[in-house]
Amino acid sequence: MKRWLSGDDKRRKEPEVFNSVTDGLKALYKTKLLPLEEHYKFHDFHSPQLDDPDFDAKPMILLIGQYSTVVDSITIVDTPGILSGEKQRVDRGYDFSGVLEWFAERVDRIILLFDAHKLDISDEFRRAIDAIKGYDDKIRIVLNKADMVDHQQLMRVYGALMWSLGKVLHTPEVHAYIISQLKKEMPSMFGKDSKKKELIKSLPNIYDQLHREHMISPGDFPDLKRMQEVLQHQDFTKFHPLKQKLIDNVDAMLSNDIAKLMQMIPHEEAMTSQEPGVKGGAFDTWNESPFGYGRGEGIEEGMGEAEWVVSQEKYKYDDSFDKLNPINGKISGAAAKGEMVKSKLPNSILGKIWKLSDIDKDGMLDADEWALANHLIKIKLDGHDLPSELPEHLIPPSKK
Repeated sequence: MKRWLSGDDKRRKEPEVFNSVTDGLKALYKTKLLPLEEHYKFHDFHSPQLDDPDFDAKPMILLIGQYSTVVDSITIVDTPGILSGEKQRVDRGYDFSGVLEWFAERVDRIILLFDAHKLDISDEFRRAIDAIKGYDDKIRIVLNKADMVDHQQLMRVYGALMWSLGKVLHTPEVHAYIISQLKKEMPSMFGKDSKKKELIKSLPNIYDQLHREHMISPGDFPDLKRMQEVLQHQDFTKFHPLKQKLIDNVDAMLSNDIAKLMQMIPHEEAMTSQEPGVKGGAFDTWNESPFGYGRGEGIEEGMGEAEWVVSQEKYKYDDSFDKLNPINGKISGAAAKGEMVKSKLPNSILGKIWKLSDIDKDGMLDADEWALANHLIKIKLDGHDLPSELPEHLIPPSKK
């Protein structure tokens, strides 16, 4: 199967053709992300360049040791489980992120565990990742329960995971802004060494300046102390000024190309399902079965049932709806917002919930739409994903 992605403006007449999602990922990395990394020496500061085996290789675990003595030579520090949903409001009684940072400085390897069926990064997990940002070379990611998904589902999970982590860990774009700003501040003739020392010392001010000028989240910047240490050994005269086209290429890749690439996955799954091979007997239909992992939970709760699942707790939602003083059976967006923000979910998530719930798109919510909004909030607080479109079983009977 061959699919295409749009290239740069000059290449739009000749779309890129890929045989698989993996080929597409390799091509996008080499043509759009790698040039940015190389131009601003990203690999000298952070993670090394990715090669074809990094994309092609199957997941692998290697244990090395004689006479099964490896466990005697390793100390494993198992942290308390990351909280999500309503549990995030529980006070641990100590600085959890601070403790993680203390251990991160001293350990040799950091393992981040993700569930293949639950990739949302909770607020506490985000803070935990922030605490270990300066130790990227130690970090490895383990996808828990990956044996419960097939190859193509695993590729989808991988893509979603990288997308989520991209919002938490520092990115080549941020690094490019830092390096180009340092280049901009360097003198063209004399006093380069003294200016280099001055710039390294004033790096916090440069972070703050870039934060204001480019609206970069403070959490997206690399660890300050580590960045200053690496900069000590760099030749600032070899840094490049900002090349906006490289930034734009990466932005286009993330917003457009990756999305188009992910559209290939269902087609690859269909082709894979047609291939002959050994089947699982009684377990062939586990994924379609109500006993499959995650079935009947989150957004899938109530699927296939005659009763609207939201009805189970609608009496509570009706009570809160009446307290918001509806006019002609509806509440305004402002009234709904005042109540919805009490969930402490990010505005971006609440905005998505609003769009899913405002079924008739009139900018107001009736009692059923309000109940639906509260149901979606509960799903998100419980740590489940929200859909891009409202499933049929969640549409209120009054709207069908």
